[in-house]
Amino acid sequence: MSDYNTNNTTPPPQHSGGGGGGGGATMAFIVGGLVIAVGIIAWIMFGGDGADTAGDGGEASDVNVSVETSDEAADGVADAANDAADAVEGAAEEVEGAAENVEGAAENVEGETQQ
Repeated sequence: MSDYNTNNTTPPPQHSGGGGGGGGATMAFIVGGLVIAVGIIAWIMFGGDGADTAGDGGEASDVNVSVETSDEAADGVADAANDAADAVEGAAEEVEGAAENVEGAAENVEGETQQ
């Protein structure tokens, strides 16, 4: 006798066309939130209060600046400049001395290799 397979099962139907339908709504919500955030940041950065930065209706205004100096301040600047010049001069002398040491060492090595 032959066995008849009575256990016939059909696979569940497969739906085509995406992942549940909610992905588009989620993406739209995220993009909308980002657009609103960028709008708020731009409003804050570009002065959303409507203040006129030029002063008188958009036309350029004059700005007067006066700087008063004292002899003590000028002397302090001169002293600082002199100190900086001394430091540069000292550094240059150190470099010159180091160069002479390297030159002397090179001559010693050259003399030893010729012997």
